[in-house]
Amino acid sequence: MQPTIAYREYVNYKGVLKLACSCTEEHSQAEVLADLLTQINYLGKRGGFLQIMAPPQMSYEQPAGQFIHLTAEGLQLFGMEGTLQMLDDCGPSLTFAKANIYHDAKMVLHKDRVLRHIVVPYRQTRSSRSYSWYQRLLV
Repeated sequence: MQPTIAYREYVNYKGVLKLACSCTEEHSQAEVLADLLTQINYLGKRGGFLQIMAPPQMSYEQPAGQFIHLTAEGLQLFGMEGTLQMLDDCGPSLTFAKANIYHDAKMVLHKDRVLRHIVVPYRQTRSSRSYSWYQRLLV
């Protein structure tokens, strides 16, 4: 083993984080979606961690509030003072074998692993050598 640099980001987020998924009432996966959502332990960035505090609630109407569409195919409106983030996503050709680090199948960037650029409504308020403080923009 040799010494190397380790860099970690930690986020202390207080409040409700809402995740909205779109599917039709007839879709066969709609019934199991709530159970599948409880299996999520990270969102967006590789190595990120998320802990669910309550079971998901099913609704056929979009909840109130503003949402960032993470899988939009086209351009979206965004606040100019926001913070640009690059998020990992799965491409349509990704298989479990390609995602499995113990399998010989290789994951191809921009095909199996898709990078999505989004602007989150936060701006950096303060920063030092050991932390960065972001505050939500009022939109």
